[in-house]
Amino acid sequence: MKKMTAMFLLVVLSAGVSHAKKSAAPKAAAPAAAKGVRNPTNAEVNLCTKLQDLKQIDDAVNTCLNSDDGMSTLGMVGCLSTGADGADVQLNRHYRDYLALFGLTPGANNLARCNTLKDTEAKDACVNLVEAERAWVKLKEHDCDSYPDQQGSIWQVTRASCAYDITFSRAKSLLMRMDANGESPDCGRALTRWAAKH
Repeated sequence: MKKMTAMFLLVVLSAGVSHAKKSAAPKAAAPAAAKGVRNPTNAEVNLCTKLQDLKQIDDAVNTCLNSDDGMSTLGMVGCLSTGADGADVQLNRHYRDYLALFGLTPGANNLARCNTLKDTEAKDACVNLVEAERAWVKLKEHDCDSYPDQQGSIWQVTRASCAYDITFSRAKSLLMRMDANGESPDCGRALTRWAAKH
């Protein structure tokens, strides 16, 4: 179990480290686009990188579940719980980035700070974001405990699966909403196909 968790964390952390190395490196000029094809914006590249990070978490969960360690109840719970933790890290990162669009950082007084925005649309969007995140946290705390039969070892797997699914879905949802122009960028065929399925 320790070996499985360590392997999973290594995959998740390497995604974050590789992202940090990429963002810390000096930016070279983008190559000229082929005729009729535009270069992706920095925001699109950033979105694709974050989407790739989520895919790596999901791939690591699936690899873990399909390993020998992932065949036991304890192993399944470990795979799913570690995946939920990784998705939660990404979710918090996406929420922080989303707040930054409004000039805010995470904090207890964000609702009040949203109400100080001068642009009415931005103020409404900011208030809705903060209220939705608060409601989501309450949903997460209660939803996975709402199943009627909570007995037996399968309950542990069901709860862990619920926690992973709800956290992963929210992380992806926040990420996709940050795309300012409302059109998902081309992140490559495989990643785009994966994102559409998840």
